[in-house]
Amino acid sequence: MPPGWALDLAGRTPPEHECTLYDELVHGPIPTETLKSADLCAIGGLSPSRGRGYQLADQARSLGVPVVGGGIDLTGHYLEDPERNGAEILRHYDAFVYGRLTRRLWAHVLSLVEKRELRGLLQVEADEPWEDVALRHSLIKPASYVFPRVIRSSSGCPRQCGFCAVGLINGFGCQHPKDPGLLSAELQSLPPGREIVDSADACLAGASPKQISDVLGLLRDTGQPWYTETMVEVLLGSEGTPGLLEPMVRHGCEGFYVGLEDIIYPFNPKQRPVEQVERLIKEIHDRGCKVLGSFVLDGSRRATEDSIKRTIEWIIHSRLDFVQLSLLALVPGSPGRVSALKTNSLLVTNPRMYDGAWPTIEHQIPPDKRIELLMWGYRQVYSPLNIARRLGLNVVKQPIVALANAHIRSSIAKWLPTATYDYWEAHRHDPTENGG
Repeated sequence: MPPGWALDLAGRTPPEHECTLYDELVHGPIPTETLKSADLCAIGGLSPSRGRGYQLADQARSLGVPVVGGGIDLTGHYLEDPERNGAEILRHYDAFVYGRLTRRLWAHVLSLVEKRELRGLLQVEADEPWEDVALRHSLIKPASYVFPRVIRSSSGCPRQCGFCAVGLINGFGCQHPKDPGLLSAELQSLPPGREIVDSADACLAGASPKQISDVLGLLRDTGQPWYTETMVEVLLGSEGTPGLLEPMVRHGCEGFYVGLEDIIYPFNPKQRPVEQVERLIKEIHDRGCKVLGSFVLDGSRRATEDSIKRTIEWIIHSRLDFVQLSLLALVPGSPGRVSALKTNSLLVTNPRMYDGAWPTIEHQIPPDKRIELLMWGYRQVYSPLNIARRLGLNVVKQPIVALANAHIRSSIAKWLPTATYDYWEAHRHDPTENGG
């Protein structure tokens, strides 16, 4: 999908300024001539990209182009040690934006560039209200992405999961549904295509009935299928709150990315009952929709090798259309990382290793075994036989789903040989400055 932060930044840029979006994940390293032609370079990215951001900032400044950084990773990194990490960031960037960005603050950044005074830490005033904008979809090249038509119907999440750092930008425990007028304009500006992806942090969790009705109505009126990221409790309802599965499907939703997170939940009575999730999967399939389940193998300290293997077996027989497995990546700024720093239980300091593929925190299961279990889990879930077991009749009725699973299997086969304990041990403490 396109980088939403960049489309948001462009949406906050006054019309007298020209914006160009360059996504290195898609297009490769930015050409020197392209970088040299800019009056300002704004860099963002997740934790594994921090080192590359530093390299790119150094390159831009060597060409005489001022650079500003921002986003969740730099904000969380700065917060952990403002004096040391702030100095590290400002060795590379002329300035960086701490926390969220508003039109007022971005206009201030641009004015500092014009006056050649861009430097230091910048942040919104404490009393500035929340502000949303329509993303500038016209900047992307749709052919570069599998899902180029991405919106954000809301920001933030009412939950405060230990591994999540979106609250650094959107406010922990908060959610901000997008104004219907802005969302309508954004939907009308999408590039041509079929599917729409709503990349909201927790789609409509905690929203009011009117806000839910407004968003679903606008999505329905596009006449196109859409997919969303959400939670079990949102779809099934909880504590007197009606579930949104039926109205979402009725308004055109055809697929759900559901965070199941805690790997041992089927075997731990204190966690979400497995019957609840099985009912959700069945109800999604009964309505002709697809579901991607996301699992964190070492998300609970109670997880054992046996519980992980049993959960992989459950996944294979659960009829999930797609499966995502990962290890716990406690990124800078997340509540879990704050606790881990206090107890000195972090195993990794290299931000490149915070991509969900590597152990990052101490656990009763040793790092080498967790890496082995992650690799084993992917081999099991995406073996030809188990793809057929998971999809059942969908292999015949929905061949595209089967082909997509085969493509995932092919990608995994290329990645697995590189994911070794020796690599983890050799790189887990690489200095950020050397990261790519």
